[in-house]
Amino acid sequence: MKKAVIARLVGVLLVVGGGTLYAWGAYDEWRDGRALESACGDMVDAAEMRSTTGAERVSGQHMGNGCRAFDPGSALESLVSCSS
Repeated sequence: MKKAVIARLVGVLLVVGGGTLYAWGAYDEWRDGRALESACGDMVDAAEMRSTTGAERVSGQHMGNGCRAFDPGSALESLVSCSS
């Protein structure tokens, strides 16, 4: 009986905690950071891009022998394109 109550409580906490993080944008920030790091490595600094362009989010995409940094929440095209 106790184990079932504890298991349900843990499940509820996981769902509520995950939903809260998702609603606050923590998941989007983490995903964008990983995408930018994977695509551009050290060529683009996300914090500098945000402050320079005023973009709320900065993500990245691998393009052949380079990368593309962009604001996924905007209709803007690439903020910067880099070649390695």
